[in-house]
Amino acid sequence: MRTPASKRRARRGAEVLELSIVLLLFLLVNWSIFEFGRMMMVQEIITNGAREGARRGLPVGATNAQALATIDNYLTAAGISGYTRTITPSVDSISRGETFNVRVTVPFTAIDWGVMMWLSDNTLVAEVEMRKE
Repeated sequence: MRTPASKRRARRGAEVLELSIVLLLFLLVNWSIFEFGRMMMVQEIITNGAREGARRGLPVGATNAQALATIDNYLTAAGISGYTRTITPSVDSISRGETFNVRVTVPFTAIDWGVMMWLSDNTLVAEVEMRKE
């Protein structure tokens, strides 16, 4: 049995509405997955940048400025901006065998694409502790 033309037209409108709702949800989920993946990628980049800066500060005679420049170069090459980096205590002032911390932070708003807005108050943090050689 065939349905009348008026019922087919009404059903076609429902199909378009259902498609738009499902497509919107599908795109929102996919975009959130991409943004979460980017957040994880940036976390790894700042961790590696902190590690490289700490390695640069290890040898005797290394300075804070050299270690900070290494971090800056690493993060700039990766396209990360809006970060802050600190080294405590200064590698200039510690002696062999003492530890120092390198900390790099990036606010989530500096790397997000606007989908996961509920994370905008968060900050990505990478911290590395090394012993001066």
